[in-house]
Amino acid sequence: MSNYIQARVMQSEDEAIEYLAHISLWSFVPHFLIASVLMAASVSIMLGTSTTGMIGANAPYAAALLAGLGLIALGRMLVVFYTTEIGVTNQRVILKIGWLSRQSSMINLEKIEMHEVVQSAMGRMLKFGNLDIRAAGMENLVIRGVDRPNILSDYVDQAKRRRLAASTPYTVHPDLDTAVGVA
Repeated sequence: MSNYIQARVMQSEDEAIEYLAHISLWSFVPHFLIASVLMAASVSIMLGTSTTGMIGANAPYAAALLAGLGLIALGRMLVVFYTTEIGVTNQRVILKIGWLSRQSSMINLEKIEMHEVVQSAMGRMLKFGNLDIRAAGMENLVIRGVDRPNILSDYVDQAKRRRLAASTPYTVHPDLDTAVGVA
């Protein structure tokens, strides 16, 4: 599942994957319901109409159209679910969506100004939601439908703190127990 992220991390010697997240199937319930309604309507049209008259003669075409739309909705849902990769490394947050048409976003941890979890009532009960990451000078990155977004948020926060601590030119003075700038 994480071939894209692993390939990006392997290009750098000092980067390591800290956490891999995935999309929750629960986030696709609305898509699944739409696909189910379209397929059910298709079956209903095929079983409930006669072949006589103007509507009856076109019923197979209408049923095929609805079934096709239902299959497209279901197929799109499965492609997004199986091709989405979400990862936190010690340097950045990586999101990749898609297979033939790919969208990838990477945000360096130092650039992250704020991140927040947004969950609906259903999302809280079923443990899925969105993670909205705001970065300096960049477009917001919204990771939609992520499974257990609070855990992902915690890993982003921890990785960011470690990254900033490693790059900050401050040391703790042993007598004062406070940060003192290093020249």
